[in-house]
Amino acid sequence: EGGGAISSGAAANQARRSDEYGLTADVERAEKWFSLAILNGVAPTSKLYTAMLDSHGRCGNLKAMSTYLVKLMTTGAALSERTIITILRHYSRGGLLPEMEAAYHLAEIYLNKPLPAKIHSMMLRGLYTHYVKLQREGGGG
Repeated sequence: EGGGAISSGAAANQARRSDEYGLTADVERAEKWFSLAILNGVAPTSKLYTAMLDSHGRCGNLKAMSTYLVKLMTTGAALSERTIITILRHYSRGGLLPEMEAAYHLAEIYLNKPLPAKIHSMMLRGLYTHYVKLQREGGGG
């Protein structure tokens, strides 16, 4: 392998693999293919980052998921509806209400359009789940 640039087809294949492994929660392989894709000149897209967010979220590694969100925001990649839904879903499952609220407001700012009903219902579902949990633990009023 001469260490030179790879073809655009090969780079696209690396990006596709990162996405596939990310969606199956194979974090180790997703990390590998994500790094290879970026190293070989694939522009870090929202789709690539969403795969990594989802991979870490499925494994319950919400700290790493948050790190990838910060990376996404600093690269200038477009924030997609799919990305926001992925983030909200995992924060909701993890019971992280402040993070859910921050992601919701992020969506309001970056999507620059009225939020889809799916995002609203995901936020409400997360809040309700948290409320029920508090009631069961005797901490709700």
